[in-house]
Amino acid sequence: MRVLSATEAIAPAFKRTCEQIYSPFKVGGSWKLAAIGIVSGFAMIYLPSIPAMGSHALSPDVPGSVRVLAGIMRAFMGIFYVVLSILVLGIFYLGARMQFVLLETIATRQTAVAPLWRKYGDRTWRWIGIKLLPSAFLVLPFVFFMQSLSRKIAAIQTTQLQPGRVPNFHFLVAVWSVMAGMWFLTSLAILASSLIGDFLLPPVALEDASIGLAFNRFGRAFTEAPGAFLLYVFLKIILLLVAAICGYIIAGFVIGIPAVVMLVLGALAFHLTHGVAAHIVLGLCAMLLALLGLAYAVYVYVMIGGTIITFFQSFGMYFYGGHYLPLGDLMEPPIAPVVPSEVAPPVDDVPPMYPPPEPLG
Repeated sequence: MRVLSATEAIAPAFKRTCEQIYSPFKVGGSWKLAAIGIVSGFAMIYLPSIPAMGSHALSPDVPGSVRVLAGIMRAFMGIFYVVLSILVLGIFYLGARMQFVLLETIATRQTAVAPLWRKYGDRTWRWIGIKLLPSAFLVLPFVFFMQSLSRKIAAIQTTQLQPGRVPNFHFLVAVWSVMAGMWFLTSLAILASSLIGDFLLPPVALEDASIGLAFNRFGRAFTEAPGAFLLYVFLKIILLLVAAICGYIIAGFVIGIPAVVMLVLGALAFHLTHGVAAHIVLGLCAMLLALLGLAYAVYVYVMIGGTIITFFQSFGMYFYGGHYLPLGDLMEPPIAPVVPSEVAPPVDDVPPMYPPPEPLG
């Protein structure tokens, strides 16, 4: 596979995505392939559920029964957070393992999920260890940062938010700091996790590489063309923003227009019908249509989100395939050169038609 720049990798990635999901389009089969991308997105970041810290101690004059009840509630909430963290980790495992499936379905155009799911089971936890790096360095500090700001906001609320009193500038700054910090660190973690999937997943999947070897493969490729990789990162950020905006617009049209039409028709039917029985029938029909509309919305969101995730996975594979030969050979298998066969020279083993004349004398 030839080396493609970040801009050159866009067109083949878009073409491969369309071929992967929409060529040919099947209601069930296309949705399944898009759902692979959605499930693989579950492994972007891992945020364990950590209970709020710094809760105020109970007053000494609180009755003992209230203290016991508060202790039981704290123990219950602790167990709830542990169970929730384990559940989130299970979802993260599902997404991490499905990323192997997404990579190979794009590279080899396979559509059977079960064989690929079994194929990569032995290296999933190693890949999870790599995928947890953005969470360890960004998300967990973000949690403690958020909790400290939450305590600050709570302190401001108790001292300054009184009935009939307008919040001052410090309270607004604290609230906006929490929102800005959440957006910035979450976006940074998602970007780092996405880049890890672009450059470290192929060695783990194709070579069963260790964490160190996967980083070594990427390091060697980066040192050979650092400018190309930096351009790829910049272009990917721009494309992520464009894809998010376009996805919301398309979802709004595809879901919003039918929803408005159905609401208008339902309102007209309600005003044109009379009687309790007719309104009951309309209510039951409205409930059925609401369930069908919910299923339709889920279907559309999966198709749009799965298409976007599949495109960015293809985009990374086409770019990195030119720098990492095993991936490039899998994406575009090399054509074996035609070796000309050597033709042996003809052997003249046919006896002469006339024997040579015998010498005289």
